[in-house]
Amino acid sequence: MTDHYSDDDEARRKHFKPKWFLALLRSELGLGETFWIGGIGAPLVSIPIFFFLMLIVEIVSPASRDYFLLAINIVIALYLTVLLRAVAITAIKNTTAGIWRWVAIIYSALNMLGIWYYVLVLAKAI
Repeated sequence: MTDHYSDDDEARRKHFKPKWFLALLRSELGLGETFWIGGIGAPLVSIPIFFFLMLIVEIVSPASRDYFLLAINIVIALYLTVLLRAVAITAIKNTTAGIWRWVAIIYSALNMLGIWYYVLVLAKAI
């Protein structure tokens, strides 16, 4: 029986597994994986999960909704902080990306600052 998976398929199967996330956050992957999959792909998966959990919390205990929302946003903010570090290290090492490496750093920084601002606003409102 022949294996129908190429090397790219094998590499893709490693995405979003704990070992891969550790490598991502330790700046061991390329800039494309670190920025696009870590910063864009991961939220595409996690945000719907958080939304579903939020619906469950809303049904089970509406009074704790704001605290749960704050906790989820703190987790996201911490992830984006560590991801910014990984993007910055990877981007600085990658000299072939030209100006796009700086765009990746700036975008990641603004994304992280935005979520931390939201955490502070939400914390004051509770």
